[in-house]
Amino acid sequence: MCCLRLPNLAALSVTFKNYFRMRLLKLAILFFCLTGYTSLSAHEVWIESNTQEKAGTAHEVKIFFGEFSWGKPTPTSKWFSDIADCKLMLTAPDGKTQVLEKSKEADCYKAAFTPTLKGIYKLTISHVVKDVYKDMKLTYNAAAIVNVSAPEKESAFIGDGYYQLQVKNSETKQGYFSGFTVLEDGKPYENKTIEVSNTDSATHNLSTDKNGYVAFPIEWKGGHLIQFAHAQKEEGKSHNGKAYNLDYAVFTFYTRPLKQ
Repeated sequence: MCCLRLPNLAALSVTFKNYFRMRLLKLAILFFCLTGYTSLSAHEVWIESNTQEKAGTAHEVKIFFGEFSWGKPTPTSKWFSDIADCKLMLTAPDGKTQVLEKSKEADCYKAAFTPTLKGIYKLTISHVVKDVYKDMKLTYNAAAIVNVSAPEKESAFIGDGYYQLQVKNSETKQGYFSGFTVLEDGKPYENKTIEVSNTDSATHNLSTDKNGYVAFPIEWKGGHLIQFAHAQKEEGKSHNGKAYNLDYAVFTFYTRPLKQ
């Protein structure tokens, strides 16, 4: 007597799930190829620092690398290429600059300085990575500001490269930011979308107005990373002897969370 052998329904279910998962993966890869590199992430470099300090008091600064939205920085032993050699530049209120010495920690590099003048101190990084990454020449820009009894009615401009931010001095005293003005190549970044990642590994999109101003939701109390990416297609270019197809630069600014 011949018995009809029924298929294993559980196995079929797994097979179909794997099939559709692979189809979705292929569609995602196709989407990224069609839309270009600007939607891909090459990690970020960012600076963490308190936004307020007193003259004569040592101030600590930290430099991190990784994917901020993952909630866990990349260990310094695994930083890509020569990113660890990035220079942390300090600009004093009188315009004088100096490179701060860094010390290596498990997940960041630390530096410190002691402000002596009243005003806004700017911390900046602008680093062109030595090695090409996935056909991309990488440039990391990051900025932070420290308010040392600066006039509240004034504002500061920060950022090297294609993007800059204008931040009110009064915002730095509360330890977090309710908003700021974004400039693209020196002009207002009007009616555009910016990406903001928070400490809960979530990413939000906010929009600037016609003047380039972006407002944070009232419930946000800091602990966010603002980032802007600028990608320029290149033909027949090479960097340190290796060809690349895209000149990719990213600028970050970290908002310190409000102390409870």
